Amino acid sequence: MVFMKTNRIKIIFFLFCLCSILTGQNKQKADSLLKKLETESSDTTRSLILSQLAQLFYLTLPDSANVFANQAYEIAKKSNFKYGKAKSIFYMGITQQTKGKFDDALNYFMQALPVFKELNRKKDLAAIYNNIGSCYHGKNEFSDALKNFYIALKYGQELGDLIGQANVNGNIGLLHFNEKNF
Repeated sequence: MVFMKTNRIKIIFFLFCLCSILTGQNKQKADSLLKKLETESSDTTRSLILSQLAQLFYLTLPDSANVFANQAYEIAKKSNFKYGKAKSIFYMGITQQTKGKFDDALNYFMQALPVFKELNRKKDLAAIYNNIGSCYHGKNEFSDALKNFYIALKYGQELGDLIGQANVNGNIGLLHFNEKNF
């Protein structure tokens, strides 16, 4: 019993240290991006930097991430930067998904999807289909989730993106587990 308690304390301490390190890394990355943003004059680059900031914070600070995504969108819209608009809309969806607002997230994803298709952005298509699948999974709409996961997997295979494929396969496995389909 004492051994298990000691191990539990060690695990909690390890996770605390890991979170602190990751938070520190995010802060360094955010500081670096914010410095770039201050000196950057190109609207397209500014939009992409703001989207990177949204990506950096969507899990820990989704409201802040959403502010960055909205700023990215406004800059991209002003300069008619299609990819920048789609990327920022994608991150608006991600922030809603993080908060469990799946219908709102799907609305954003469906706005960004045709632009990613038009621009043939396969990596972004893989990501957006995976997130669409995750939203449907969150809504317990398993057949729609599975359909989108397989589309994401197809793009991951085309790209040779093993990490992306592992992520999608994990989501597919989770879906089958939740359906008790194993």
